[in-house]
Amino acid sequence: MHKLSVRLHLALPLVGAVLISGCVDEFNGSNIQLDFGPTVPAQVLQGVTPPPGPFLLPANTHYSLYGVKETRDASGAVVSAEYTEIQRFEIHQIVEYQSPCYIDPVGSRFPGLHATQFEARMRAQTGIADLANPPAGATEEDLIDVATALQRSMNISEVSGLGRPPRVIPRPNLPPRLDPGGLKAITSASTALYPGVATACVEDDATVDRTLIPPPQCIQDESNKLRLELCSAVWKSNPTLYAGTDRVLTEPLAGEYFGIVTGLNPINGAVLGGSQFVVKNMYADYSLYTVNWQFDDANGDGVPDYPPGATPSEYGTPVATGRPSTPTRGVTRVVMAGIALAENTIQMSIFSDIGDDDVHF
Repeated sequence: MHKLSVRLHLALPLVGAVLISGCVDEFNGSNIQLDFGPTVPAQVLQGVTPPPGPFLLPANTHYSLYGVKETRDASGAVVSAEYTEIQRFEIHQIVEYQSPCYIDPVGSRFPGLHATQFEARMRAQTGIADLANPPAGATEEDLIDVATALQRSMNISEVSGLGRPPRVIPRPNLPPRLDPGGLKAITSASTALYPGVATACVEDDATVDRTLIPPPQCIQDESNKLRLELCSAVWKSNPTLYAGTDRVLTEPLAGEYFGIVTGLNPINGAVLGGSQFVVKNMYADYSLYTVNWQFDDANGDGVPDYPPGATPSEYGTPVATGRPSTPTRGVTRVVMAGIALAENTIQMSIFSDIGDDDVHF
């Protein structure tokens, strides 16, 4: 029998921690791995009007993975069900181009620049409006810089879903749904909001409110600096607020990245998918598992913030649900069937008591 000791987040820094400290606290929780179907809906960005057509969840929502313990009567009928929230998370387009804080970070060429404007800033800096007809003084380095910026713009369009029409998802006896495409990340959950967006660049209007984020088209250094300061302040005070970047898809600007929804990388055609949570408890002894979406409780009164006309539900709206099987000791597997849409099937594996495992390590 082998003893396995890990920390809450399984990552390469663990090795360094072992070498420095000489020991690691034993951890007896579970590793939960989930593969989401490609059409599981993402959420609208806070403060952004959703695009027409594609099916997206409201901005003030989150997902929850629940374990359910059922009580049955003598006939086998379920008479009560006790829900335990195992993990709360959100699903976002991995690149949210409409976010006011979709920016380039410290250490990049233009810190604080809105990433969608990288090409515009590079063209302005080099004076190259047309790669095929560059100005007389343009260097080879300038041409490479603009060509690289152009490719980045194309990549942003692809991974965000802008570069392709929405996917039509047929539903028997129901109107089809439209999926916005692009890549979707499973992330930490937050109710935080960004400040509003200003109506002018700080370089152009000395009276502009500097508590507001400069609009994306403001690409000069002063606006970039203010944008970086304001966004960084929000992230520091709200560490679970997700902000993705096209620079390294698995390393967001802020928040936690748990994995990605099944799909193809539109840049190179590689198959992507899979997410995992490392949790403190076992969570392997439930008779039913379900992934639901629910409205947030931003005001903290203990009641989800239902919009007018919404029907309250204690645990939210089921996305997929299923019963477990145990193919081998220490492993629980669940195939959760989609409720409103069959393609929303979720495959889940729970590796319990990973601090003391004589099956996998």
